Amino acid sequence: MSFRGQGSAEYLIVLAVVLIVALVAIVLIGGFPGFGSDAQRTESAQYWSGSARPIAIAEQAQINSTVYITVLNVETTRLILRNATLADRTANYSNSTIPAVGLTLGSGARKTIAISGLIPCNAASFDEYEYTVTFIYDTTDITGKTERGNKPIVGKCVIG
Repeated sequence: MSFRGQGSAEYLIVLAVVLIVALVAIVLIGGFPGFGSDAQRTESAQYWSGSARPIAIAEQAQINSTVYITVLNVETTRLILRNATLADRTANYSNSTIPAVGLTLGSGARKTIAISGLIPCNAASFDEYEYTVTFIYDTTDITGKTERGNKPIVGKCVIG
């Protein structure tokens, strides 16, 4: 019985496995821009809908120069949202539709706010957004509490 060429076949199989593992690792760390931004959007959505407390973000989208955020009170007590600030690398934005007296959120309540004056979306250079989020809110016992997100909100712009 002859086993000629068996070593080269085994070498090619090991090389193929190493290449597949390397490609998966590159995709997971964001080496390919298309895959990385999708992963970042998914990670952001999971954080804001599951881990963020006491105010979660159920939905968000940027249309032209305005970001619409649907906030959700995930606590069992009432909160009053006083301010929402978005920040990118150059500026902070807090020109929102939150009333001067605050936005009352009962337990499980969901309301949409708009923050305007951001860099407008355009197809040529600004088709995705990424903002860090800070909420200032009151509880029944303490006023002026702050929630800063551990992850930014990330998404694709809607050009209207």
